Amino acid sequence: MAAGLDSLGALDVRRQVSDLAGTDMPATLVFDYPTIEEMAKFVASKAMESVAAAAKQSKAAVAPRSGGAAPARQRQRAPAGAVAAATRRTAPSPAPALTAQHKLERVTDKVRQCVHKLLGGAEVAASTPLSVAGMDSLGALELRKELGSVFGIDLPATFLFDYPTIEAVAEELADRVSNASLGFAAPEPAVDLAAAAPAEDAFAAGGSQQAEAAEQEPAANGAAARPAKPSRPVNKNAPTLTLPEFFTVPSIRQLARASDEQLKAVHRFVIGRKDLGEVAFLYPVDLRGLDLDQLISIERGSIDLYPAPAGSNTNGDKAVAAAARKLPPPGRGLNQPALLTFRRMAVKKPDDQKLVAAFKKRLQEASERMGGVFVHYDSKEAVWMMKLDAWQ
Repeated sequence: MAAGLDSLGALDVRRQVSDLAGTDMPATLVFDYPTIEEMAKFVASKAMESVAAAAKQSKAAVAPRSGGAAPARQRQRAPAGAVAAATRRTAPSPAPALTAQHKLERVTDKVRQCVHKLLGGAEVAASTPLSVAGMDSLGALELRKELGSVFGIDLPATFLFDYPTIEAVAEELADRVSNASLGFAAPEPAVDLAAAAPAEDAFAAGGSQQAEAAEQEPAANGAAARPAKPSRPVNKNAPTLTLPEFFTVPSIRQLARASDEQLKAVHRFVIGRKDLGEVAFLYPVDLRGLDLDQLISIERGSIDLYPAPAGSNTNGDKAVAAAARKLPPPGRGLNQPALLTFRRMAVKKPDDQKLVAAFKKRLQEASERMGGVFVHYDSKEAVWMMKLDAWQ
């Protein structure tokens, strides 16, 4: 508790320790065993008790039910079938079968716990976009790490942009994680959740790029393709993007099916380039009629909105540069407050604290020169984040 753990944190610690140990821990766990060492000893003793109880139960299962042993002659003449039946009775029971629904429920519960922890105990509906619930890009980064740790898998940097709700995250993870990682020994055949339940309109649900693929994806094992869900007509005012390796959230295909009213104020819009960085707008933006190919440039260590045309000569004059870039005034077009994420910003020795501190200072100075605020640098992930209120 002296390290800063409050009552809510103590509740989360108890829940996670119970999950790891496979047994229910007392509600006063953190208060009765306030240090890691004391808690570890207690959990170890509980585990030994569980093992001893299981062993005792196994011995009781093989003990004769009535007093006195059977005559030797009877034991010798016991039919083979009886011996096999006895062996089946005394063998440990196999792990319970895990249905697709049970697996999804188990995964959803774990995802909900992670979200609950990172949002300070806030309760979030499974269908509510996490961005609407108050999770920003930094929180999404932390949640991705937490989910990767809990489920023991590596998740792509854009995972929570592609699956923006607890429901979408759980459905995707249920397909990715093994049954054994959820406490079930025998793996079950993979279940095609997309085939069982057609994806909802991704744009209305908060923007899942995976949902679109599910609409057209052929069934596995060479079966006939599933019928495609009828799509809305393409909106001629929808934004366009053809640059290779670039992506948006919601995706360009989803935006193409949006109405003018939806395009007029797209919440939590993100545009980025794979493995290099992205821009997450903090307020609704109007995307009607935009050619995003001409409005974004993302390179390693550089993100530019409304870049100047190739060959433009501004001679260092900011006003001339702004005119060449056709940069609208703050609050107009895409010149809106945004969170910028730069990837592949690695130091040579990420474990060298002095080197990391010096590099972090350089990033802080760069953020100030750009007119922004330094937010975060993770030397392990090689990710730098900063906030801009307006583009210059």
